[in-house]
Amino acid sequence: MQLTTKARYGLRALCHVAHRGYASAHVIAEQQSIPSRYLEEIIGELRRAGFVIGKRGPRGGYKLARPAAEIAVSDVLNTLSTQ
Repeated sequence: MQLTTKARYGLRALCHVAHRGYASAHVIAEQQSIPSRYLEEIIGELRRAGFVIGKRGPRGGYKLARPAAEIAVSDVLNTLSTQ
């Protein structure tokens, strides 16, 4: 199965957040080597789909909206491939 770049980046971002509990887009982009503008677009889609919750401000960032065990990879792939 071939994954799009968007899907790979989205899955990497979700895994990063799942392992750390909370992370800013800047930190995710830097540590995962994902272009920050593209990551912001992907995280926006993940947020609208209910996978992550964002917090604004200087100490802002993202966390999973529900436990990682409840997030299916197929749901993430469907979300990122349809938008």
